[in-house]
Amino acid sequence: SGSFPRTRNPAPRRSASRTTSTAGSPARARARRARDRFRHGLGLLVDWSRKHKGGHFLDLEPDDQDDALASFAAEGGDEGYGFVRQLLVLTMEGVFSDPSYGGNRDKGGWKIIGFDAPCPNPRCE
Repeated sequence: SGSFPRTRNPAPRRSASRTTSTAGSPARARARRARDRFRHGLGLLVDWSRKHKGGHFLDLEPDDQDDALASFAAEGGDEGYGFVRQLLVLTMEGVFSDPSYGGNRDKGGWKIIGFDAPCPNPRCE
């Protein structure tokens, strides 16, 4: 049964200085809205976990975290379902992505599924 990592310190972000500034672009605005919706969903999950599971989501045992996510998706209305769905999509993207983008550390996701090919991007070797 899977669970979220216990760490509360995310990996360092890559410098945005490599890209052209797009602070006012529609893509940047969409990314901000998506980030804000995700943060809102995290808050809802934490509140739901405290109310229905008796503690902060990160303090629950892995099986209880799985149960909390399933219950939150089923009972949390459209916001609960949408948040859990997005969480799963982002998790899969991180686990199975090209490592040069910052996820899939040491090609661990690829090893899980038996994908033994060189990275498509030379930066991940």
